[in-house]
Amino acid sequence: MKNKLLTLIAICLCTNCFSAENENFKFGNFKNNIVSHLNINTIFRQLHQIEDTAKDVQKVQEQYSIKLTNDLEKQLAHKFINYQPDSLLVLLQWAESFKYYAEVDANHQMLFEVINTFWMNYIANKLNTYYQANNDIKHTFKFKYLRSSCMAQQFNVPINNTSSEKVLGYFTESKYSYLYDRFSNGTSFLFKASLFLLVLITLLSYFALFRSTKRRIIKKKI
Repeated sequence: MKNKLLTLIAICLCTNCFSAENENFKFGNFKNNIVSHLNINTIFRQLHQIEDTAKDVQKVQEQYSIKLTNDLEKQLAHKFINYQPDSLLVLLQWAESFKYYAEVDANHQMLFEVINTFWMNYIANKLNTYYQANNDIKHTFKFKYLRSSCMAQQFNVPINNTSSEKVLGYFTESKYSYLYDRFSNGTSFLFKASLFLLVLITLLSYFALFRSTKRRIIKKKI
């Protein structure tokens, strides 16, 4: 699945190469092994090679930005009509690579940030679309991972959880102090008293059932 998507993206880039008028460069000088050219390291090297011979470096970066965002999105549109978590995971990994490069390359920081922001926003919007079509996917591991990755970079993917799902989530994430604080400060005395009474009745019921079962077992033995 990963190699198929990488190949598809590379083909999209390769078959849509362009040349700028009055400029001495062509975008996407792809060779035989097209999959390798999707690698962020290869893109980085090619960008430097093109800039070395270009008259207008800023124009090169602008064209690179368009090619790796809007143009590529159009070519991949059919791939993400339906929820494809594995393909989204590959795309996520690819998009995050630009974020890391932006942190170490000051000359191309804005370019890489634009590309990263574009695709992270794309993934977040797609997740929201898929969720609106099928709320059940929010329980799957891959959706949770994709959503948390987007949220970590401040790309919101809103979902609706019932009160019980929220409480269960807090228990799963071991947020006991938060639960205690919410119960202690966020509930009324009447609610606390009612909950205590309910727990007490439940415990007494289990205790009565246990004693009744124990007596029957003893009588059978006698």
